Amino acid sequence: MRIDRFFSNNFEFIEGEEFHHLYNVLRHKVGDKILVFDGKLNEYLCEIIEIQKNRARVKKIEKVENKEYNFNIAVAPALIKKEKFELIIEKVVEIGVKEIYPIITKHSIVKIKEKKERWEKIILNACKQSHRQIIPKLHDIITLKEIVQISKNYSLRLFANPKSSKNLFSFNKAGSVIILIGPEGGFSEEEENYLKLNGFFDFSLGNFILRSETAAIVSVGLIAHFLKYK
Repeated sequence: MRIDRFFSNNFEFIEGEEFHHLYNVLRHKVGDKILVFDGKLNEYLCEIIEIQKNRARVKKIEKVENKEYNFNIAVAPALIKKEKFELIIEKVVEIGVKEIYPIITKHSIVKIKEKKERWEKIILNACKQSHRQIIPKLHDIITLKEIVQISKNYSLRLFANPKSSKNLFSFNKAGSVIILIGPEGGFSEEEENYLKLNGFFDFSLGNFILRSETAAIVSVGLIAHFLKYK
């Protein structure tokens, strides 16, 4: 039996949009069991004990086992068309990334006005659907040079390159990985050389040219599988 999940900071009340979804959309009532998580690794099976005007009061029944990976994957996708970029955000969260860095590159011809609030809502919904227990951190849009500086905090630094002779299984296992994904048209030759000079390794995803959103989803899925099972 499926149990609905909701986000709460305090495990006492379900409020705001979460309450609207619980009460007005899903029609939950007193006595129903729900899952509640705080995005900080805590999750409980709870019971609704009171429905108030703008919130539902709950009580904790039992703690849910931690399912999050013990490694850190970050992804830095170049800005692409709105719908495709939002697809990247949704799917990489479902797969298990912990940080997202939107980046601007030479071929990022699509200009997106930052819609961080909308992107964060997509992240929260993806967490609820996939039973994530942390909410990945969404960073501000930055440049390639800025992501290179940030990447020094990661053990393994990678970028997708269809011309590469290496694949994701060519590298040693690492506790933290950052993956850069270029826009349609990929990274420029100058950008590729710049990344390599700054400790990044390139990799290929096979014989064919993938769209940016496909490359991001496949890359994160493969590296998560690699880090979990190797």
